[in-house]
Amino acid sequence: MKTAFVTLSALLVVTFFAACNGEEGASPSAVPSPTVAASPSVTVRPTVTPTPVPNVCLRNPDPATANVLVVDRPLPNTSVISPVTVSGRIVAFEAQFNITIFDTAGGRIADVPARSQEGQVLSPFSQDVAFSVSTPKFACIWVYDLSPRDGSPINVVQVPLLLLPGPTATGSPSLKPADAPGPVAGACASPPAGDVVTITINADVPSPRCSKILPAQRVRVANGTNGPVRVQLARFDVTLPPGSTETFDAPVGTYLAPGVHFVWASQYPGSGGAELWLADQ
Repeated sequence: MKTAFVTLSALLVVTFFAACNGEEGASPSAVPSPTVAASPSVTVRPTVTPTPVPNVCLRNPDPATANVLVVDRPLPNTSVISPVTVSGRIVAFEAQFNITIFDTAGGRIADVPARSQEGQVLSPFSQDVAFSVSTPKFACIWVYDLSPRDGSPINVVQVPLLLLPGPTATGSPSLKPADAPGPVAGACASPPAGDVVTITINADVPSPRCSKILPAQRVRVANGTNGPVRVQLARFDVTLPPGSTETFDAPVGTYLAPGVHFVWASQYPGSGGAELWLADQ
């Protein structure tokens, strides 16, 4: 009996140690690796450089100060169709001043005399300026006075613009709008006989200063000065040597709208050029 008890005890001890050894030899549970969140993808966008607006205005010979001239409309670098309204405030001698539209090369697209409500004080003005372009064209409006000493532009404000063609009837040629509804020079000579109206650019004033013209008539310009003269009218732009003439090769009714048109000449730096008054018929 004693021997059986000892044997049973020995078996229990062996079984206990075997169980302990089995737990010590068991592989530890694997510790899961921490999950790393993926970084959000970053999209690199190229820098967009805006297209620069070209510097369409020539050098300003005499910039105006705000107590002499302010142009409120049109705003710089805007697009306009004809006629463009130019408005603001100006101190102008006898309330008279000038508005000119230049292209990027300095050629005159439009040139009109203007008036403010009152002279010699800062006074409001508003002037419609007609122009004609067949394609979009960068240009610069000059609002300015003229020097009483030498006739050069003074107190100048410049406004860069994009001129847009106005609507025209399909298949119809584009007519240059009139610069004024009636003559600025006062009396206007009757249309001469024949199919040509001649304007002579003299040293002081053109002759005639104003002339009526019929739609079927053409324009001839003559240089009566001692130097070269550049003359512009709608699409025609010529430089005349002294004593020479040039006849524009189209009836005015095919490129001018009814009304008064200014014939710009380099001899007259302001608005002293000749006027052509085209009647409706």
